[in-house]
Amino acid sequence: GIQEEIKHTPVAELSSDSGSHPSRAGLEVLPDSYDIVLDKGTLDYVICEEVSKCCSYLRNMRALVSSGLSRRESGLRPVYVLISFRARSLLLQLLGIFDFELLEEIGDLEVGSNTKQRASIYVMGVRPPDIANSREDEEARFQEAMDLHYRNHSPLTGGEGISSLMSVEKCSLNEAWKLLIPEEMQVEYDFNLFCEDLEASQPEALRRGFMTGPELVSFLEQNQ
Repeated sequence: GIQEEIKHTPVAELSSDSGSHPSRAGLEVLPDSYDIVLDKGTLDYVICEEVSKCCSYLRNMRALVSSGLSRRESGLRPVYVLISFRARSLLLQLLGIFDFELLEEIGDLEVGSNTKQRASIYVMGVRPPDIANSREDEEARFQEAMDLHYRNHSPLTGGEGISSLMSVEKCSLNEAWKLLIPEEMQVEYDFNLFCEDLEASQPEALRRGFMTGPELVSFLEQNQ
């Protein structure tokens, strides 16, 4: 099956620590260039960037996989293998915008020795698009899917969560990070990234080293 093919097929890998720049536009690939494209956490990293950059990255992944579509006649379908700890429902919705379809879930991986998080492995193919969407349409659908997911899955965005934050008199920046960022996202969105966003949105809070309740709510609204 697919797992056996992956073991014996040369792989083109783009990871978050590679020299390739995944978000650059205008990627050109030759026909039959790749059979397998392996994404080892890069989408998890890029998804924190601007919507346009993340969409450009996914377009590039689609182009790489689509470059080998002619090989279907030989029985080998080119695939995009994604390793991610993002929510399954969100990933499949976002990837569906760019014509990816789930072929197989191979299993899961333990992420690090000091965390309980587990990453899943998804084997994705590219389907013929129902309609040709413009870049603007893709980016609008991407943003809508992200907003809807985090509104539904982040407890802080509900009425009780906001009220709880507003009642905080003062908390350290580390406490604020733990309050605002769900535990399952803290590996990816670490304290240093939090401070970078805080510097951009509320530099005074970063300078003094603590945040108030209204500042917590304001940060959430600006960065949700």
